[in-house]
Amino acid sequence: MPLPIGRDWPKEPVASEGLESVGGIGMHRAWTQTSRASRPAATAQRELEVASSDAVLDRIVDLALRSFDVEVAALVTTDARRYWGRTRRDGLVPIETVSQILEVEGAGMRVTVVNDSRTEPSLSGKSWVAGEPGVRFLATAPAALAGRTEGVLCLYDTAPRAGLGRQELALLEDMAMWAACELQALGDERGIQVVDHAQDPMNWGLLESAAQGVMTVNGEGRIQMVNARMEQLFGYRREELIGMMLEALVPERFRAAHARHRAGFASRPRTRSMGLGMDLQALRKDGSEFPVEISLSYIEREGETESVAFVTDITERKRLESQLLQSQKMEAVGRLAGGVAHDFNNLLTIITGYNRMMLDRLSPMDPLRGFGEEIMKAADRAGALTRQLLSFSRQQSARPDVLDVNARVMNMDKMLRRLIGEDLELVTRLDADLEKVRADPGQIEQVLMNLAVNARDAMPGGGTLTVETSNVTLGNDYARTHIGVRPGRYVMLAVSDTGSGMDAETKSHLFEPFFTTKPPGKGTGLGLSTVYGIVKQSGGDVWVYSEPGRGTTFKIYLPAIEEDASPAHASIPPPPLAEGNETVLVVEDEPGVRNLVREVLLRQGYRVMEAQDGHDALRMLEHGGERVHLLVTDLVMPRMSGRELAQRSLELRPDLRVIFMSGYTSSTVGQHGLDGGSASFLQKPFTPESLANKVRQVLDAPERFV
Repeated sequence: MPLPIGRDWPKEPVASEGLESVGGIGMHRAWTQTSRASRPAATAQRELEVASSDAVLDRIVDLALRSFDVEVAALVTTDARRYWGRTRRDGLVPIETVSQILEVEGAGMRVTVVNDSRTEPSLSGKSWVAGEPGVRFLATAPAALAGRTEGVLCLYDTAPRAGLGRQELALLEDMAMWAACELQALGDERGIQVVDHAQDPMNWGLLESAAQGVMTVNGEGRIQMVNARMEQLFGYRREELIGMMLEALVPERFRAAHARHRAGFASRPRTRSMGLGMDLQALRKDGSEFPVEISLSYIEREGETESVAFVTDITERKRLESQLLQSQKMEAVGRLAGGVAHDFNNLLTIITGYNRMMLDRLSPMDPLRGFGEEIMKAADRAGALTRQLLSFSRQQSARPDVLDVNARVMNMDKMLRRLIGEDLELVTRLDADLEKVRADPGQIEQVLMNLAVNARDAMPGGGTLTVETSNVTLGNDYARTHIGVRPGRYVMLAVSDTGSGMDAETKSHLFEPFFTTKPPGKGTGLGLSTVYGIVKQSGGDVWVYSEPGRGTTFKIYLPAIEEDASPAHASIPPPPLAEGNETVLVVEDEPGVRNLVREVLLRQGYRVMEAQDGHDALRMLEHGGERVHLLVTDLVMPRMSGRELAQRSLELRPDLRVIFMSGYTSSTVGQHGLDGGSASFLQKPFTPESLANKVRQVLDAPERFV
């Protein structure tokens, strides 16, 4: 039976040789049922060989439907030539819905799960989401084997889900891999036969409304027929395109090579994708270029072979891929930065701790005191560098509060003027009705300072630095083109300069860590990447405009909040430094830090026991006769984590108090089930004073925090 175009797929899979497609996933497909009787007898042998794979693929789809309890399960080959579909109820599998789901960014490249599409800015406006019943939950997995993607397994439901667990994700991936094995068994020998539009005008009518450009080209390379989308893509009228040489739609630098490839295809026509792994460019009437993907097929008409090309404009996909790659790059380097910061924080803890203890023992007039103070200043600067690394990686423990950005700008006015120097003019334009935001005050000040320094360095010969604030609304269009941004009300903080500006190449690397155009020794390359990390951590976005010779503008967008929003954290002053005589068990795998903690606590009058890991600590608790009042342990250690040690220690000593130390970031701390803002947590690097105060705070609390 013919496949109903533009309506629904049958529930029962029509995975047969008689149903062939043109085009790729994402366009209206033209299908035709070819005559089995006219095929060579050898085809029957081939059909028998693949029948078992058809049955297995049918079974995989049915199993996916029941295992995940979804409304629809479908498997579609990469070239859209074949599909297998199942629905929960008796009915048809919607072809349009499945096609549109497979157009979701990343759907064919990696496992993609959307718990509720109506909460996703990039999807909520889609007709297949907003309509009733509408797709709420969706999941896709590429059917890939040995680096080759054979198809996509797609699941969707009309009700939202809480997500897929680890075992469910593994099951989905296993089913997709199983499907890939069977799809490879089907082989690549099936050709696509496109319907002859002259003999079947109904099918050409379907191609006329396709989302992709469709054209036929004769053996001489002249365009014979085009659909409406071709006019939209290239800016020509239909009558201009008909009879035009195909190379006129190709940029000049590619025309000679294109003509050779076209001649080769005409001599041996076959179904194929064009330019795999290449950057294909097409040329519009106005001379502008745009990236395309092209699928080729052929038809026999009036004794002549004509090529059929399906042209897809992938401009938007390229832009989103670029954003995704940048996001992944930042995430990867962020993880590296977090690891470096951990080791750095351990070293800083040792340096600052011993240096502070040395300064406490030196008289104010001791000539060595100046050396110690310089060490402390250098350590403070190193600590600031660590915080920049963590801010860039978006893993710094932020302390968000309700914030008036105008007030922060005005408070920093004098400091900014000193920072930029007398050669530059500072201009502020602040919106008197500016809404509030929730952010870490210190981090927002750091953003403003880093942008001011960047602007200053761009104007060595003088100029104007402008700081501006206003209320703005970011709509769906902005959210769709900026990953992670939700539509709504935002506060804009803009910093503009009249400096040298940037070219496109520099802008493309702007937020990469350690990227700098300054000479060696003049910059770390972390200033703007830190800005990026802080803003993203605060739920905002960064927009940049710059041209060589015309200056640069950075616009920071931070989500606005209601005026009556309460502060996220109440400031509790630490208790005064106090001594004690309790017994403290210190567990730390870094000897330098362990020795420092021991020395500080001994000076405060405590009795101290030491262990280098969790197993040693447990043995001391099990066999030691002395009562231990407090456990001070590193959170992340080999063999046994501090969290596990605390749990097992409390089983032995229920009245034990616990303090966790860590040089890792708040995200890593959270993975161990601990709030980085907890009263039982001490962030490295710490000073002897902060350690002593934390110990006293935990011991004197009416009940333990852990």
